Amino acid sequence: MASRSKDDGTVDGSLIFLTGILTNLEQISEIPAAKPMAESALEDLHLLMAYLGITPLELERGLQIAKAMAERKEALSDPILVELQNKLPRLQVKVEQLSPKAGSDTKFDMSVEFCCLECGGFEVETSDQSNPAGDVWCDACGHVFGKWGDLQKLGERVCETELRIRKLGAFAET
Repeated sequence: MASRSKDDGTVDGSLIFLTGILTNLEQISEIPAAKPMAESALEDLHLLMAYLGITPLELERGLQIAKAMAERKEALSDPILVELQNKLPRLQVKVEQLSPKAGSDTKFDMSVEFCCLECGGFEVETSDQSNPAGDVWCDACGHVFGKWGDLQKLGERVCETELRIRKLGAFAET
């Protein structure tokens, strides 16, 4: 069965896979020693895509999705984000809601969601929010995640990363 764009504008996984191969072959073809083999493989891949009935528009959409996935992976591998996540390994933090502030194209209201990876609880507690060195724990099971200051920094970095991925605010393309 051919890879096709779906009515909702998404592209199925087969096309993303093929466009990933295409992108890699195009990069490899820039290496002089590998150029003849890569160009031959590119020709074969183009024939396969034509045989499957993949249109240029579908190919372009697949390339856009593959690029967005690579950018997301790069943003999520930010060393500061990874370091903060390692300090709070049993706590998942993600952006729950993002909306532009009234009258601004560069400022956003964001809320984050917490999830305890021990019990699935969604609420965290600390004894003193003014003390960055204070412990933070799961309200449901009591598991201590780490320090309140680290959780605050992680929340801020998760929000910044989400803006970077979506190319919003300071990360908007001009």
